[in-house]
Amino acid sequence: MDVPEALALLLLGLLTPEGLPAVAMEALDAGADDPSLAQLAGLTPFDPREARDLFQQAVAMMRISEPPIRDAALIGARWIAREALGERRALSLACHQLWKLVVDWLWDDFCDDRLTPPLADLAFFVQLHDDLELYQDDPVLRPRIERDIRSELEYVLGDGPKAAHPWSADLEYRTGHGWAPKTNAS
Repeated sequence: MDVPEALALLLLGLLTPEGLPAVAMEALDAGADDPSLAQLAGLTPFDPREARDLFQQAVAMMRISEPPIRDAALIGARWIAREALGERRALSLACHQLWKLVVDWLWDDFCDDRLTPPLADLAFFVQLHDDLELYQDDPVLRPRIERDIRSELEYVLGDGPKAAHPWSADLEYRTGHGWAPKTNAS
């Protein structure tokens, strides 16, 4: 992870100060030459406040500015998607983190219809998160929800088509009952 990405993730709360020494080491390996990064990479004993301060000093020296929240949200969404699709993060955790990203950082814009793609597309994770919690023990629906989470994560990265509908065409929404297999009632 590079320093600008780490800055966005730190802003969103997706990266904790404990992860900053690894970011510093990676930046140094990539050729960054900053004394604050060098100090951060070897910080012992570890102090979260000092790690954050050293990182902020390095960011200032590298003339990297804090991204606008919408840009940070998109960086965060793509990072979460890469982590989940690379199987370094559970799909359920990725869905929860994307739900939290929308609710914590984009909710007002979402409610006022001020979000445009690709950020507007993250709103689908709000529904997927709620459905995953509701149907977590359902042996039929949970795999379908997880399939749609994976599909949406691929879409976030630009690697796949947007899911047309939650789950598949063989399901219907029944008021008071939620999603269930379609009936043949006429």
